Amino acid sequence: ITDADIAHCVSVLNLLSTNLKDLASPRFRPLRKAFAPIHAEMSARDASVLEYARKRQLRKEEEGRRAQRAAHDRRHVDTTGLRKGRIGRLRELCETEAGGRLLNE
Repeated sequence: ITDADIAHCVSVLNLLSTNLKDLASPRFRPLRKAFAPIHAEMSARDASVLEYARKRQLRKEEEGRRAQRAAHDRRHVDTTGLRKGRIGRLRELCETEAGGRLLNE
């Protein structure tokens, strides 16, 4: 295939793309039939690109969910630690003599 053949093919395809309804006519059946394997190959390539993008998006979503769960777990641990500290300090205060008197009065 020469460069001139490629240039001619491109010019014909550009001409066809300006009026796609003509492409459906029976006159263009041999062209559609000849173009089918090329279309299948290009579609397969596009599908693999789309599949890669879909997997990448799913991976990013999973990473986001994992980060969100980790942040939630950290908040839970922090809150539990603070609560435990407050309960311990309250117990300590209640056990001391001054704390007991203040609570009983």
